[in-house]
Amino acid sequence: MPDIDENIIIIEENEAAGLQTEEEENNPTPTKEIGKSKEKQKKIIIFAGAGLALLLVIVIAILVILKLSKKNSVPKEHSKISFIEKKLDETPKKQIEPSKLENMIAQANELYTNGSKSDALHLYEKIATYSEAISLYNLGVAQLKNKQYKIALTSFKRAINDNEKRCVSAINAAVCSLHLKNKEKFKYYIDLAHAYLPNEINSPLYSYYYTLINYYNNNYLEALTALKYNPSSEYPNVQKHLKAKISALFGNDYEAIEAMEKKINPTDEFNLALLYARIGDYPLAINYFDETIKKNKEPIKATLARGLIKLKDGQIKSGATDIKTITEKFPQKVYDYYPIKVTLK
Repeated sequence: MPDIDENIIIIEENEAAGLQTEEEENNPTPTKEIGKSKEKQKKIIIFAGAGLALLLVIVIAILVILKLSKKNSVPKEHSKISFIEKKLDETPKKQIEPSKLENMIAQANELYTNGSKSDALHLYEKIATYSEAISLYNLGVAQLKNKQYKIALTSFKRAINDNEKRCVSAINAAVCSLHLKNKEKFKYYIDLAHAYLPNEINSPLYSYYYTLINYYNNNYLEALTALKYNPSSEYPNVQKHLKAKISALFGNDYEAIEAMEKKINPTDEFNLALLYARIGDYPLAINYFDETIKKNKEPIKATLARGLIKLKDGQIKSGATDIKTITEKFPQKVYDYYPIKVTLK
């Protein structure tokens, strides 16, 4: 048989459903008391909930204040670096031409090296919003072009460890070591590049890498053979200069001239002048020296060399004038390139 409490529960549920029994009509007083009790319970619950909500708001406010104070205590540079790291991790990222990206990285590196850290960090922020990924290899290339050999070496070393373009990263690391005059590291990295070369067998740059590795290992004949019979379509200007250098090294001046004459750049004219002087074509050599001097390329070396060639060509007065003019203008530097002094017998 159900007790009183159970009957009360049943009645409350019926009220909630909008029903009324005969007993309720005859005895309205107990129902009112129950309603008052329920209303009192509801008020207690409401007040308890409000207190709990207020406590939660206070706790959240304290946590926010602590977080803000901690954030303000972080050095400005560190917060910017965190922003840059966050930007690098975001996807998708804006696209930019590799050459422009390299220029931006080079400018940022130069600013940082010269002490303008805030400007450098601002530029790094911009860099962080570009490219699918600012790879360590690309970063190293930009640093290498900016003649920051020590920093670039570190970037290429990290690229190798991350399995990123290992062969060419090792070649560039060797070049950095060469500029830093570290023979041991140069040998280590060029041998490392040779070890990774087989992985590039299907790459269109395989022949180019093969040429560079052999050139830096002083295997000039192997490098020249690759340049003659299996040149890469990439980096034609670099390969042209390598072919000319190796040919001239072996005394094949005509082959060197032939290589240099293809798509002449302004920087090639001085070298062509020297090559024509070597084969005794003095008028053509002087013409190329004239072009070099007009474009202000190697002005000291070109003027002194032109003067010496004019002497050999029988143009004594003009040659002497060139030598005198450049000697008076650069008395300390002029004979660093050609340690020759002209005297009369």
